[in-house]
Amino acid sequence: MSDIKIPTGPKPTAPTDATTGVEEGAAGPAEAVDGTDAAPSADAVTRIAEDLAAGRIDGDQAVERIIAETMDSEMVKQAPETLRAELAETLRNLIETDPHLRSLARGLGAED
Repeated sequence: MSDIKIPTGPKPTAPTDATTGVEEGAAGPAEAVDGTDAAPSADAVTRIAEDLAAGRIDGDQAVERIIAETMDSEMVKQAPETLRAELAETLRNLIETDPHLRSLARGLGAED
């Protein structure tokens, strides 16, 4: 055998958040790597869900509000206007054509 030693990486540390297994400082699903918002905040989604459950909005309005919240995120606001318009159109097209996203929208009560 040779005397070559294979370096080992740092020892794993215990997660700081036992409910999610995400270490402190790790980007979560609604946070981009650079720390800007990449998705609607939980508060915004909660408000939309509450309005939907209370009958103040319908499924289609809920989908539109989720898209609007996404477009209002810090990361998207920094993009050029032409890219923002393209993103909004792409999101709507994906919700209309992607089977999984379509089923999620139907779950909110959105019309086909």
